[in-house]
Amino acid sequence: MKQLFAIFLLLSSLALAQSEPVDFSNRTVQGVQVNVVTVDLNSQAIDIRPILAPAGEAISFQGLLNQGEGPYAAITGTFFDPATAITVGNVVHNGRLMTEGSVG
Repeated sequence: MKQLFAIFLLLSSLALAQSEPVDFSNRTVQGVQVNVVTVDLNSQAIDIRPILAPAGEAISFQGLLNQGEGPYAAITGTFFDPATAITVGNVVHNGRLMTEGSVG
């Protein structure tokens, strides 16, 4: 049985060159087309952070794009219950617990 890992990407309107800190590519893995995001985590231009909806609310796709300076990419980091917006796993940013998941 093939496992499919889906990565949802939000591409900015910028055309990113290979020398840029973020690179996007399409590959085929075991016959499945996937989108790959490669990020230079040593770049000073990169700020990886979670975007969380307020408890019990949802953020629209457009709302996500409007956050801060706009993301280069959005990658699903943990699953959540859409009815309560409670994440399955904990979300930690800069050593600070942002939200406690239902499982941990």
